[in-house]
Amino acid sequence: MTPPRPVASIVLTSALTAFGWCGARAGELPPLPSLRHLTFAVEVTVKDEYEKRQINTTSVTSGLIRRSAMTAGQHVPPDVRTAAYDRQLKGEIACDVVAATSDGGLVVDVSEQGSERSSPRIRVAIEPNGHLAYSPATPLFDEEVALLRLLARSVIGSQPHDVGTSWVVEDNGKGYATKTTFRVTAVQGGSDLRLDVDGEFHQDGIDTIVGAVQGKLAYDQSKLVPRTATLDSQSRRETPDGYRTLRVGINLTLLQDSFAPITPRR
Repeated sequence: MTPPRPVASIVLTSALTAFGWCGARAGELPPLPSLRHLTFAVEVTVKDEYEKRQINTTSVTSGLIRRSAMTAGQHVPPDVRTAAYDRQLKGEIACDVVAATSDGGLVVDVSEQGSERSSPRIRVAIEPNGHLAYSPATPLFDEEVALLRLLARSVIGSQPHDVGTSWVVEDNGKGYATKTTFRVTAVQGGSDLRLDVDGEFHQDGIDTIVGAVQGKLAYDQSKLVPRTATLDSQSRRETPDGYRTLRVGINLTLLQDSFAPITPRR
């Protein structure tokens, strides 16, 4: 879902058209030179629970975790909570910046490789506030979405931030809204920030979804890139026969940046 944005949408849509709209399949994406190559190690924990109010035999699939098919629903006694999905996943996310727009947006190719699951190269437009535009035919994993939003140029930015400074980033569209508060807890070396992240979101539809996310972030302002991020989210979806609670934990660590060699930091 992409809400109307009079300026940013026009610029990003033009960029995606010029550089190959993300609706094409991965094999059809036109080859583009990488302006910047980033690689992140990723660890993900996923726990999806069902709280049933009645016997149900409907097959259920995850609406929030891409391409993670769930086991068909079985006869469950009323008001019984069952864990339908509980996994720990590891892999790497590769991100290549292939274009930058005049308003501070980016066009990137992102892919993920891991032993449990992988995703093909997908072209995504990142607006300055972290809103993402990409083809619904090949949706992103939650960890890819979290990373790309942190790469947005204006979410944290390069302007000086003092300890205790906080700001809010919002992304509102038709049927959904997100609100995230960032607060600086430490500044090291003038450009290395430590931040707390506290957000909330909701999505309207057949099943209403409400959720929250908390986490910690180490961000390099000189390179406009997160060095590490730890995020924990919980969302609740109300369905006709009960509730689904999805808990996702994401750990990201920058492994490679073509703009500069990676040096360990505490």
